Amino acid sequence: MRSNYDYAWDVEECYVSDSVGHEKCEALGGSLAKILSEDESTIIKNFLNQATLNLKTYSAGVWIGGRPIDETIDADWEWVSDGSKITGFDDWGDDKPDSAGMYRGGSCLALSPDEDWSWHDQDCYTDGVILCEGTGQL
Repeated sequence: MRSNYDYAWDVEECYVSDSVGHEKCEALGGSLAKILSEDESTIIKNFLNQATLNLKTYSAGVWIGGRPIDETIDADWEWVSDGSKITGFDDWGDDKPDSAGMYRGGSCLALSPDEDWSWHDQDCYTDGVILCEGTGQL
């Protein structure tokens, strides 16, 4: 998928944890997606709604590239690809983040198909599909 953001996005149909998702996106020449604006979020949501694979069957949803800065609390989050703090735009679902993965070794950021692709924190070891982004062809 292409957008006017000079990025390409692609959903990889692999059923993997967040950390393996990072590795797979890097192998494709990209990273797990960063969503920096409402416009970008809308483009990605439309893309996911039109995806040919059944994304609702994956328990984690769709991994994107965020993690808590301090893995013991879910207060502040960062984009893993460049370490920048998630500020300005966010699209957290109702009552999120809620420390969903803190008891199993960490929370990671995913898009929830059950909540119109809003953000939710998920146990990093739960399998999901990955949304990669890059400046070239993924």
